Amino acid sequence: MHLGLLNLSDPLWTAGQTFTGLLANVLGSAPDVRVTLLTDGQKTGVPGVASINLETMVPSQQLVDKIRRRLGYARPFNQLEEAVRQNEIDVVLPAFDSMPGIPAAVVAWIPDFQHHHAGDFFSADDIRWRNDVAGRVGRDCNRVLFSSQDAESTFQNLYPQYANRSAAIPFPSSLAVSGVSGPADEATRKKYHIPEKFVFVPNQFWKHKNHSAVVHALRILRDQGINVHCVFTGLPYDSRDPQNGYLSRVLQQICEENLTGSISVLGFISRKELIDLFRTAALVIQPSLSEGWSTSVQDALALGKPLICSDLPVHREQAPESLGFFEGNDPAALADLLAKRWPDLQAGPDSAAEEVGIARERKRLKRYRDSMVRLCTEAMESYRACSKG
Repeated sequence: MHLGLLNLSDPLWTAGQTFTGLLANVLGSAPDVRVTLLTDGQKTGVPGVASINLETMVPSQQLVDKIRRRLGYARPFNQLEEAVRQNEIDVVLPAFDSMPGIPAAVVAWIPDFQHHHAGDFFSADDIRWRNDVAGRVGRDCNRVLFSSQDAESTFQNLYPQYANRSAAIPFPSSLAVSGVSGPADEATRKKYHIPEKFVFVPNQFWKHKNHSAVVHALRILRDQGINVHCVFTGLPYDSRDPQNGYLSRVLQQICEENLTGSISVLGFISRKELIDLFRTAALVIQPSLSEGWSTSVQDALALGKPLICSDLPVHREQAPESLGFFEGNDPAALADLLAKRWPDLQAGPDSAAEEVGIARERKRLKRYRDSMVRLCTEAMESYRACSKG
């Protein structure tokens, strides 16, 4: 089976590159499967995977939206169609929209239904467009992939007529492929003058990521005489907020709460430095008000790190063993959890927990590979049956 893997790498969406690399490694290692990367030139750092450079190919949903609006959904993928035909590709994935005219099976991917569960973060046009896309992929694509049962259930409730095309296959951490070697490197923590014991919040600065709840919780703790240091990392950009109003408010809140000495805002850092901070953190917090299957949560699980998450169904599904869950708009509840848990949390890496976590992720990786190959096979068989009909 020949799979054409759409390159989701986008400098504005770091998880896209991670997911593309994971899929390439996972599917490329499956028996009787060949993977070709279909790209616009963005690099993924995946060795040993053939690629086809398509100048008109687009790497992100934002750009898909732009080109499809400009062309009125009128066959914007001419080069892709030709590449699929010439290279005899059986399945194209993961698509963010329907692809009429593609001479192969298409597997779409809907990461989450944030616009449905947290509509305040989107304009009416964005919500309408996302609803239209979900309906189109359900109607036109051979299979629709979800990374959580929560997202799949939402799709099935909204589009019951396409429920038989959906599949929830949660992805493992990319650390299941790369692993970690040797003792954790303390150099990154020291480079940024971070104290030995700290909380880590590795989220991009998007409006729904809810950094402000963490800031407020730390102020509550400080007033109780409990000092907790926190590190924020993530790309300081949100396409829905081109003036960076959200990030400005978070930075201002840190100053207003007099927490400049207690919060390190690092912005975008390298993958190596990110993993260094994961390994040396005492706790990881995922405070988001809406989420898909979180790469941050999965990396924390892979490294055996304690977690506190906002009380979303997907977080309970992904990390039921978390130390606690709090309502995202209730920073006092987060402060209460931290006050109870912080004294017993240990600073620095835990090699034994890392070993257990990585081993668990590698078992998950095999299940993920088998499930993805099965899904692609089903899509291919569905496409061929429809073509014959």
